[in-house]
Amino acid sequence: MAQPNLKACATPDFVGVNLRRDTVMIADNELASASDVDFYTEPGVIRPRRGTSLLLSGVSSVKLLVKALASYRYSWQDTTVYADNTAVATSISGDYATLVPFRPLNEAITYMFIASSSMKKHGTAGTSKWGIDAPTDTPVVAVGAAGALTGSYIIQYTYARMVGGVVMAESNPSPVSNATVLAAQILTLSNLVASTDAQVTHVRVYRTTAGGASYLFDQNIANGTTTGSSTVGDTALTDIVETDNDPPSPCHWAWAHLEFMFLTQDLNNPHYVWFSKRFLPEAVPSDNFLEIGNPNDPVMAGVSHAGACGVFTRTTKYQIIGNDESGFVPIESSSRRGTICPYTVCVSEYGVVFVARDGVFSTTFASIDTKLSDGIEGIFLNLTVNGYAPINWDGAKTFHGQVWKGRYFFSYCSGANTSPDIMAVYNFQLSHWSFY
Repeated sequence: MAQPNLKACATPDFVGVNLRRDTVMIADNELASASDVDFYTEPGVIRPRRGTSLLLSGVSSVKLLVKALASYRYSWQDTTVYADNTAVATSISGDYATLVPFRPLNEAITYMFIASSSMKKHGTAGTSKWGIDAPTDTPVVAVGAAGALTGSYIIQYTYARMVGGVVMAESNPSPVSNATVLAAQILTLSNLVASTDAQVTHVRVYRTTAGGASYLFDQNIANGTTTGSSTVGDTALTDIVETDNDPPSPCHWAWAHLEFMFLTQDLNNPHYVWFSKRFLPEAVPSDNFLEIGNPNDPVMAGVSHAGACGVFTRTTKYQIIGNDESGFVPIESSSRRGTICPYTVCVSEYGVVFVARDGVFSTTFASIDTKLSDGIEGIFLNLTVNGYAPINWDGAKTFHGQVWKGRYFFSYCSGANTSPDIMAVYNFQLSHWSFY
């Protein structure tokens, strides 16, 4: 957009536009229209808006731009997520995707987790699947040479990513093997089918004690080695196998809260909010979900703000209270107002700002919403006011909002446009709007 033909000039403390009253009725410091000007940098002085700079070239559509992580600037362009100019996740379909930085337990680096139709994570070592799929092949055990084991034994195995002997992520276990009876012998292992997932470094073998029912850790075997033997005495077996390390289902919205990863916009369960194990975003147990409302009012977005967790549906919103000890419980907000444009939801020091059908609001989820859009009410009422066409809600999925340096920037489609052509800018200091 071109710069307005304007130099900085002193004014009678103009603050912004008022589209709600007739031009002869507005206050002396209000304007009938204000486009491409800045009232914020120096109150009482109108300055032209800053110019533009090119961040990405050769791109037909940028749906999302995320601040840098580990020197990378992430963007979702068309159907591909890029770290700088390198594609890190492809075939991203749907209207929404979110990128969440998170450093899992034991990890030395922070990953960018990409919640989308293709669940991925990206770090300095490259891109891999978000979570590890369990083995589907059944291991085989048999009687080996003379040894120290006596009794009936069964095994399972998992896939794991290990660094320096420490488990970073682990799958659920394979089907159980056949049972084999030993008499002062060793147990031979076979059909430990290798994982084709490049992030998997090891197979972890879990074995019962003689005649036991629990599967306890026996040994690590390098991924790709399909046979082995078990000689460890029953009393030397250690941790029990975990059966709730499910990788997440495809979800298009994710956010971190209290060291959990929360996920929603699950196309198969649109009213579910999933949550991971604490500190372990790649393990989302199958019973770790909250059923909020019903599928006819899907969850659109979720955020963490000032220690509180909240979600928006199309028609209302909920605060999620609790923790991993007491459990999580959703409580509907006293202001029944949701959003159909989740990318306008923004965490800020002024509360969680969002756009609803009847205006722009901030919320804490626990109290009445605060309305911010009184001055531009007309565009929410399907009116053209002082040359500003009303919002075209047909393009709601493309609306975006973000708070930056004391202002909320809301890009939307006006009139007959189906991609954003206007940006309304709310100045929290002056409590007024202008437009770009």
